[in-house]
Amino acid sequence: GEVSPWRDRPYLVLVGLGTVLAFVFFQIQSTYPLALHRLHGLSEAKIGILLAINTVIIVALEMVLAHALADARQLRIVAWGSLLFCGGLALLPLGGGTLFLAFTVVVWTFGEMLSLPFLQGIVAVRAGAARRGSYLGLLNASFATAYVIAPTVGTWIFERWGSAALWGLCGGIGVFLLFGFLALDPRFNRRSSA
Repeated sequence: GEVSPWRDRPYLVLVGLGTVLAFVFFQIQSTYPLALHRLHGLSEAKIGILLAINTVIIVALEMVLAHALADARQLRIVAWGSLLFCGGLALLPLGGGTLFLAFTVVVWTFGEMLSLPFLQGIVAVRAGAARRGSYLGLLNASFATAYVIAPTVGTWIFERWGSAALWGLCGGIGVFLLFGFLALDPRFNRRSSA
């Protein structure tokens, strides 16, 4: 019979890793603009232009990437995407100037496209038609939790220990997620689910 998401251990590990990824992702809406303004002296308009790079790349390339990588091991894509996403943010204290900052946006945008959409696809496939609602619901609940916690914790780290500490932590999380998702990959593919 169908397995409940709460009894599917590899899936719960996936949700845990996904929540950690979401914690980093939601820095984009909170501490990231703060760092761009305080450390790099960017106006709101310039921050808006930088973030628009993210939108343009996603609109232009996300579906292309999804089709190109449809037959690849999805969890491995999420692993490397997570590293790229977190690593792109970790670059933030290492340079300055508009070109450098635009480059970091390109890096983490590719990471975003290789992690979050693929993660949801993996969950939908594992759940199968009957349990898709409960599986995706649990993932969405974990993301909602990260959405609430991330800005507060991120801002606290930023204010208390500084920007380098926060983005360095994000980079470290990226390495952790890379190994976490790669370790989960063989266990995840063991059970056919659809």
